[in-house]
Amino acid sequence: RARSASIACGGLGTFVQDPLERRRNAELLFGLIAAGTLRLEINQRYPLAEAVAAHTDLIQRRTMGSSIFIV
Repeated sequence: RARSASIACGGLGTFVQDPLERRRNAELLFGLIAAGTLRLEINQRYPLAEAVAAHTDLIQRRTMGSSIFIV
């Protein structure tokens, strides 16, 4: 029987319940980004008005990595 690969992920709130720990983690994360130690790579940017085009690109496998909407 053939199987499909899948990836599942959750939000930070799923794993870290304590608000103070979440805040410390966020401060560390954003500090690394601000210092240039951690670089985020966003592969596609779509104006919100182009949501249909973004979805079409996704289902037709024309995207790779992260995509965001510009609001």
